Amino acid sequence: MNPVAVQHLPADIRLDYLDAFGAAIHAAFLMAAGIMAVAFVLSWLLKEAPLKTATH
Repeated sequence: MNPVAVQHLPADIRLDYLDAFGAAIHAAFLMAAGIMAVAFVLSWLLKEAPLKTATH
């Protein structure tokens, strides 16, 4: 829904919509932050592989 359409909603529905949207964004951010933290920790467990030195 674009901002113009949201502005045309009745006041009580607009407030409910904005509250629900804000809660969804908050939940998505927390899930992404958790996934990022797990990925960061798991990256420390990766075995280091030496780079190849020969060029062909």
